[in-house]
Amino acid sequence: MYSKESPTLQAQKLSHVNSDNAPASIVTLPTELLSLVLSFCRDYTLLALAQTCTRLNTVALHLFFARNTIKQPASKLLGQHTMPRGTLDALRMALFVKQLSHIRWYFTPGWKTDEDKIEGWRSADESNCVSGSGRDISQGALIPGTGPLRRTFDELANLHVIISRLTSVKSVRLDFGLVDDWTVSRKRNKDQQEKQVDMQLWRRQVGALLDGILDKGCEVLHVIGGVYVNGLFLDQEMGQEAEPLQDEGEDEEDNYRRQRRLSHVSKALIGLVRHAFKPSIKRSRIPIPIRDVHTNETQGLDPISPHTERKALKLKALHIESAMILLPPFLDWTLSLLTSPACGSTLTHLSFEFSSARSPVIPSNLLSSLHLPNLARFEIASSFLSPREGPTTKFKDISQFLARHSRGLKRIYLSGVELPPQTKAYEPQPEFVSLFDSRRPIFPMLENVTAHPAYITWMLDSSVTLSPGSSLPSPSIHTNNAWTDYPSNKGANPPNSLGNLKGIGIISDYHISQNFEYALFDDALRAVVSFCRWRDEQRRGSQSWFTKTGRSGTKIHEPEEKEYTEKSITLMLQFACESGVSQWFADHLRLASSSLLSRRGSTPGTQRHPSGSILTQLTHISTLVISGFRWVSFPRDAIANLPEWLALVFGASSQNMDQDSAATFHELKFVEQQRTDVVRLLVAKDFVTRVARKCVRLNCLEVEGKPFDLDEIRRLGEGD
Repeated sequence: MYSKESPTLQAQKLSHVNSDNAPASIVTLPTELLSLVLSFCRDYTLLALAQTCTRLNTVALHLFFARNTIKQPASKLLGQHTMPRGTLDALRMALFVKQLSHIRWYFTPGWKTDEDKIEGWRSADESNCVSGSGRDISQGALIPGTGPLRRTFDELANLHVIISRLTSVKSVRLDFGLVDDWTVSRKRNKDQQEKQVDMQLWRRQVGALLDGILDKGCEVLHVIGGVYVNGLFLDQEMGQEAEPLQDEGEDEEDNYRRQRRLSHVSKALIGLVRHAFKPSIKRSRIPIPIRDVHTNETQGLDPISPHTERKALKLKALHIESAMILLPPFLDWTLSLLTSPACGSTLTHLSFEFSSARSPVIPSNLLSSLHLPNLARFEIASSFLSPREGPTTKFKDISQFLARHSRGLKRIYLSGVELPPQTKAYEPQPEFVSLFDSRRPIFPMLENVTAHPAYITWMLDSSVTLSPGSSLPSPSIHTNNAWTDYPSNKGANPPNSLGNLKGIGIISDYHISQNFEYALFDDALRAVVSFCRWRDEQRRGSQSWFTKTGRSGTKIHEPEEKEYTEKSITLMLQFACESGVSQWFADHLRLASSSLLSRRGSTPGTQRHPSGSILTQLTHISTLVISGFRWVSFPRDAIANLPEWLALVFGASSQNMDQDSAATFHELKFVEQQRTDVVRLLVAKDFVTRVARKCVRLNCLEVEGKPFDLDEIRRLGEGD
């Protein structure tokens, strides 16, 4: 037999009845039991219950987040590539979500919002019980100005509401890539019936969200994609919008969802909720922010103007990976932000990155109007080049921008941009001479530069020739000991042009229809060799003087003796085009072989001939990095000759260098090798052993994070 109810249980039951003898309700259930009951509810039911009272808001939405494996709100992070339906609505309603430090959101296109699709889950009798939408699907699809991006507009408005109630946010990443993919795949640009997006409405909604993010103290902002949205803009000359087209495959799913029934427990729960909260349920509906896109909230927005005054900002890094905000109607907003004093006082990192063949030219009026006194990092990267589109930015705009910010820049990355005009070796560019003051150090704080070899040559050669106190006779690395012709400027202070440079990256462009000319790498390597030797000569020649009094009372000026240490460089070679790499390797091996035969045939005592390969003169490199590029890995056919090619840098063939300037190489790294077969060859025992034996000055080899101690391998080999 069952025992009588315990006093505790009786007390709990009695506690459910207040002094007014109010009946107990579902809200008075213990949390564990309430969670168990709600676990039988579907997501749209949880969203409806979350609007009834504070307790159900907490329990229902915690269950919603846990069921959909959304743990980010508790960790102050919102972001994953595929969010379940209703996520933004849940976050907007969650009273306990008050802090989100990091937000990543991937916008989704479509005629229907999450609420519209949730509406399709319900059967006819359930829709009368709990309504999750402020309007039905047919009405929602006809909201003017949203067109096939109705769901995107809904997400924009939802995010704006969520961010507006946060105290602050540190980093935000807005990704319109899915919208671009969807537009291209369905060829939206060619279908006039689907060009129903109001351009001004799109500008107001996106601009309002961006401004709201900045007003909350955002420090890092990423904007990605959206370049194809302009193909959906309503043709203003048409004056009317066409009837919307439904997404293929969605009708069948919606019809199936409508026919599904709730479980018996869910039905019972709905009945309890309707009984306990009948007045509020009738008036409470899950709000769809998009229904307000034409209300005072958006109509009151002022047009975006470059003269808009901005409040104090905390923005430190702006990553523009979207051609959308570099073109009308968003160009004015971008100019307004970057030219504002509030942004100039905080921004330290500015990057432009385009991963589509449809990349815009960065407007000249944008770069020419920028003056960012605290800018330390500047990047322009275009992953693809096509003959039709051409480079993303003009050389004149880049050179002028770099000149204005040369005193503070620490890192520069340039890819897919217009190249500087070619001149003879060590002949300064006229534009460079007019931009920089030769009486001041050029790029004194620069630590790392990664660019096309033409830019590496341009920066290193021009910086050297225009350094304070330098009057170079245009030496050439092709002649014997040409670098010794550099003026030592003894007794003068070091010019400090590129004095802090620690890393140099030479990269090849990925061109859609053309191969890369790897002979340009040789020109850049010659500039690296000459610069490193010149910089060390400058440091050797710069001596500190002190004054002492002689026996006769005269003052004598003598140099202060101090220990000198050479500065080393980390050199990175990135191969974005497989074609031509093997031939470039073979050319260096052939030049080195010819130079070796020439030295052997020369008369003893005659002057030594320079090496035919510039690789043997890389005397100041501490680390060599060989990098792939996205899906482009190191060519397999080049790996066969790779140990011999590396020996020109690390091996015995480099011993013809002057011993007083030769720096010991420490490590070799292979990074971004996407193909597993290439990685398998690079970590093979035979390859690693060959590298260890031929590259006697190399201490460590690392392939995609896997290290090899070459000194240990050589010791083990000697014992065999």
